[in-house]
Amino acid sequence: MTKNPKILKHEKIVAEMKNFDQRVFQFKAKHDEVVEFEFNYDGNEILQSVKPGCGCTNVTLAENKIWGEIHVGVNEPQQFSKYLTVYFKDGYGYYTENEKGNMVPEPRKLSVSLTLKGTIK
Repeated sequence: MTKNPKILKHEKIVAEMKNFDQRVFQFKAKHDEVVEFEFNYDGNEILQSVKPGCGCTNVTLAENKIWGEIHVGVNEPQQFSKYLTVYFKDGYGYYTENEKGNMVPEPRKLSVSLTLKGTIK
C-alpha cells in the first residue's frame, strides 16, 4: 500500500527541519535596534531560496547558511515573531491526486518555515 503523497511531503518537511541548527532564533532588543541572525543547514538537499515574511527583515542565502538582520520598529515592550520561508530545489517527485483520480506531479516546492522571535524591552 502506497502512502498518501501529502503524508510523504509532511514527513519530508519534518525530516528537513531537523537538519537546521535551530528552528527558532530568539533575541531581545530595543526599539530601532538592528539584530543579526543566522541559521545553518546540515542536510543533503539543496536550499534554493529564502523569503522573509515582511520588509523589516533582510536575508541572504549562501550554500547551506541563511543569515540576515531584522530592524526592530516596535516601540512598546512586547513579544513578536517573524517568519522566513526556506524553499528547497525542485525535483522531489511529490504527487497529488487530481479530480479524476490520477496521480499528477505536485507543482509546489518543498518549503520549511524558520522563526525569528523577539522580546522588545
